[in-house]
Amino acid sequence: GGEDAIIAPAIPPLRRILLLTRLVLARSPGETSVDQAARLAQELARLLDQVQTERLDWHDLAALVPDEMAAHWQLTLRFLAILSENWPRILAEEGASDPADRRNRLLAAQALAWTKAPPPTPVIAAGSTGSIPATADLLKVVSRLPQGAVILPGLDQEADDATWAAIRAEPWHPQYGMALLLERLEVTR
Repeated sequence: GGEDAIIAPAIPPLRRILLLTRLVLARSPGETSVDQAARLAQELARLLDQVQTERLDWHDLAALVPDEMAAHWQLTLRFLAILSENWPRILAEEGASDPADRRNRLLAAQALAWTKAPPPTPVIAAGSTGSIPATADLLKVVSRLPQGAVILPGLDQEADDATWAAIRAEPWHPQYGMALLLERLEVTR
């Protein structure tokens, strides 16, 4: 509720690609063809979704690369300024938000609403691995509701503690995401 709870609608996918294409073309007039710019725009949209899904900050980009790669990385950073500097202004002008950011805000709003006023009916979250941080946060709220339940798909409850510790150390293991979710939920298998 309230004005601060209004979440801008997601920008339509085609509109987003067209606006990003325009930004790519404006960055280096005459150096990039329209089809190249459109492909770059699609990749930029994917990067936007990934960064927003993980709730990362664009300002942390500069510190990601070692100094020996600084010259090449500076070119990349200047290109990515399309997203860090120009894109927020364009979204504001459009009165829209990116889909991943909108999803994060909606999930956070639901988590806050249920934290403030738990529903009187059962709430069951089933089948999610919580791989999206905002979803994992909502699952944590559901797990703490008076009538809340989280049903995890395919959780290995048979592995011994040593095996589970090894799983937790291997991000490519199929159960790794479940291990992260259990930590976030503050529960054991």
